[in-house]
Amino acid sequence: MKKLITTVAIIATCASAKVYAETWVIQNRSGNGIYVTDRACHNKKYPNLKSGYAIAEGGQVLRFCWILMDGKVMAAYDDGSEYFYPATSFVKVQ
Repeated sequence: MKKLITTVAIIATCASAKVYAETWVIQNRSGNGIYVTDRACHNKKYPNLKSGYAIAEGGQVLRFCWILMDGKVMAAYDDGSEYFYPATSFVKVQ
C-alpha cells in the first residue's frame, strides 16, 4: 500500500501545474541526495521527461532526466548512464 501511495503521489505531483517545483529525494551512496523534480527536463534527447540531479561525493552536481517506469524512477544522466531507483524510497522535500 505504501508503494502505491508513494507512486501515485509522485505521478500526481508531476501531473499538476504549479509555479514552484515539487521535489522528492533519496539518499545516495555518498550520503548525499538524489533529487527528482516535477520540472521539465531541458535535455533535447529527453524532451518529455522531468529533471533531476544528484549530489555526488565532493559536492559535484550530476544532472539527469527521469521518468517513472514500473514503480521505479529511471534516471538518464547527462553522461549517458542510466540508473533505476525504487520510487517508494523517495520522500517529499518540504
